[in-house]
Amino acid sequence: MSTGYAGTSQLERVCDAFTPQSYSQAVSCADKDEWVKSIDNEFDAMLDNKVFVEMDWNEKPSAAREIGTGFVFKVKGDSENKVVKRKSRLVAKGWNM
Repeated sequence: MSTGYAGTSQLERVCDAFTPQSYSQAVSCADKDEWVKSIDNEFDAMLDNKVFVEMDWNEKPSAAREIGTGFVFKVKGDSENKVVKRKSRLVAKGWNM
């Protein structure tokens, strides 16, 4: 099933919806309200599941290290190629010891 996009099937492409590659793209694109809601939902879920806790940087333990993070964004679609959901995932970046 060809879409006119090299190497992209109809199922991989969701109605030509823009998928940001960075946080700055997500909060400045035409669908920024939906992406911001998705980002907020991800933070709320992580706080609810106690993945991390918010803390004052001045009160961090001396052995604690900051871990770099970034977002991965994905547009989810239905069988008719319509946008169903925008998903944001906060992921840890690689680090060295």
